[in-house]
Amino acid sequence: MCGIAGVLGKSENKKQKKTNVVPLVKSMLSCMVHRGPDGAGIAADDEVIINTNSIASLAAYKIRASSSVVGHNRLAIVGGTTCGSQPFVSCDKRLVLEHNGEIYNYKLLRKKLENCHNFKTLTDSEVIVHLLEDNLKTIEEQSEEKERERREKKTSEKEENSKAKILELEATASEEAGAILLKAIQKTIAELDGVYALVIRDTKTGYTALVRDRLGVRQLYYAQTDKFLAFASELKALWKIGINEQIERVMPCTAVMISPGCEKIETHAVASIMSDIVLVAADDNRRWKERRKKKKVGGGRRSNDNNNNYWKPRYYRTMRKSLREYRLALLKSMQKRTQDFERIGIIFSGGIDSVMIAHLAKQMVPNIICYTGGIKGSSDIEYARQIAKELDLDLRVNEMTRQDIEELVPEIITVIEDNNAGQVEVALPVYAAVELAHKDGIRVMLSGQAADELFGGYPWYAKVVEREGYDKLREHMTEDLFLLYKETLEREDKITMAHSVELRVPFLDPEVVNVAMRINPCFNVKGGDDIFGKHVHRELAVAMGIPRNIAYRVKEAAQHGSGTHGALDAIARRSGFASSDVPDSYLEELRGRERIGSSQRYGYLFGNKRSWVAEPHVQMYLDKMARTVLPNFDTLVRSSVSSSSMTPLALVKEKAGSRNSAKFP
Repeated sequence: MCGIAGVLGKSENKKQKKTNVVPLVKSMLSCMVHRGPDGAGIAADDEVIINTNSIASLAAYKIRASSSVVGHNRLAIVGGTTCGSQPFVSCDKRLVLEHNGEIYNYKLLRKKLENCHNFKTLTDSEVIVHLLEDNLKTIEEQSEEKERERREKKTSEKEENSKAKILELEATASEEAGAILLKAIQKTIAELDGVYALVIRDTKTGYTALVRDRLGVRQLYYAQTDKFLAFASELKALWKIGINEQIERVMPCTAVMISPGCEKIETHAVASIMSDIVLVAADDNRRWKERRKKKKVGGGRRSNDNNNNYWKPRYYRTMRKSLREYRLALLKSMQKRTQDFERIGIIFSGGIDSVMIAHLAKQMVPNIICYTGGIKGSSDIEYARQIAKELDLDLRVNEMTRQDIEELVPEIITVIEDNNAGQVEVALPVYAAVELAHKDGIRVMLSGQAADELFGGYPWYAKVVEREGYDKLREHMTEDLFLLYKETLEREDKITMAHSVELRVPFLDPEVVNVAMRINPCFNVKGGDDIFGKHVHRELAVAMGIPRNIAYRVKEAAQHGSGTHGALDAIARRSGFASSDVPDSYLEELRGRERIGSSQRYGYLFGNKRSWVAEPHVQMYLDKMARTVLPNFDTLVRSSVSSSSMTPLALVKEKAGSRNSAKFP
């Protein structure tokens, strides 16, 4: 886990004095020092590479004026703390790479590369730059061979190259260079098993690529001014240099390709989010269904909306098969994320998701410690203690009072870079847990995030089945899964990295996702009156030795179970924000703000609206608090971070009819 920052100047006029962006990048790195206290580095105009052991050391260096600079803060998890600062440079000096994330198969990839490359560190990040270097050479050679054949053919046909033709070829050369780099990135991504945000500079062509992993576990933002384009791991780094508007996310499963001088910026898919095993083209699915006896499955109504049924999973036929495949995938995921660790932390609530993670981690890591946070006496804390005692887990609890919550709210808003009530409510107990882990010296934590989206755990999913059928349930679950990047993952990343702790999410392993998407939703949600959901998930827990009463405990949502929802309501009222005092103009403004989370999209429609929608007076209070810590708050509300039209869900739709969609590695 690390912090990425960079600024690319737009001026290509050699007579015009270039803007020196070195101070900007240093400033950006300084405000993200929490993301990488173990090292820092800068590449200026692709020539000056300075790697130091801290951002303070880097600040002391006098770096010549440069118009294009990329910088990096390093949190050392793989490869030790004494080396491994980034950026990394390829052996041929052509590629400059920065990486934030973890590559779980890097040792296997390194073995294939060691004979041809001089490795200077033991890090997973260095493997990426050498792998990309090889792939770029291969694709470039193939492209050159095709070009030679084309020219020979034209020569044999006595085709004359006019001046206009030569100019046309020169004009397209840059675009072809970008296309070659993109192909090399796509080939490299197909070989990586992990999560990542990447910055890649091709010094030969001047192209830069910003890349994000398939489900968006690691975030990256970018924005433009009239003089430069800037990018960073956190919004505060962009705010630091005066960029408050028109900030965009690098979308999951995409590469933002930036041409020399930032003249052209394009977003391209780098892989398919889901495997060709899961996705079946509509025509193929109809033919497959014709060969089977037509029957209704699972008791829910089938959706007849052909416009929305853009793909059909090839489901496992039995519960037994579903359990077997899920077990194998989850064990592999946990092994990858715990290997080589003697000590690891778990964000623990007592719910089945975190219980299963803790149960498996205990079998793989010599020392695991569970952490939970919430209001003193809250149901999550009390139940977490009970479960930890029953399963013999080391649990440490950070109990908060309402006064603690009130004092913590400004810090939470600063850390997660958001004041949405739902986001703040959920962030508070997670922050409390991670804060305790940081004090204990924990460097890596595991989370049970994404199990609800994958296995149908939200209470309103049963009502979706009752009213709309299983096809609609699958569609809603898929949408929730592919929106995790901005609704959960970015928040959790910022909270853990604020404490220099790396968060790993076993349920979002590509193979676990592939398996989950092949489990018929009727196995997980058994009709409209099902109060449990996640039956495959829960039954696997029982099969692994977790008592059934624990596996089938119905847990409250984090903001309710931890007590933060009620605490914020009381704090807002005590601060003079009463529900009766909310003006109509403010209510109208709230309607224009983005709804974040499945509870905001579906919970209020299919469940108890009061439970899932924050009261307007609470949001008014949080708006006031945001203005005290974010001077640009009003601008940010008007210009929230945008997401590309190429959303993860759109990528799934785009790939649904493809016979050659890439598989998760």
